[in-house]
Amino acid sequence: MTDDKLIEMISEIDATFGNMVGKYQLPPLSFTSIVLARILLINESCGTGQDFRQLLSEVAVKTPKSPEVMR
Repeated sequence: MTDDKLIEMISEIDATFGNMVGKYQLPPLSFTSIVLARILLINESCGTGQDFRQLLSEVAVKTPKSPEVMR
């Protein structure tokens, strides 16, 4: 995947997430919990659940160098 395609995908995800938070009037933490549970379920069904949980444990302790904000 090229950088341009990655940026395009991230922008689309951010817009979709923002729209859903507004549409369903969900607090961001509630929405994030739902999305995270669905992502975990996808990884479990594809056989990558353990790798995904490992990734989460590593990401959880790292501070982003330049946090992005959804617009």
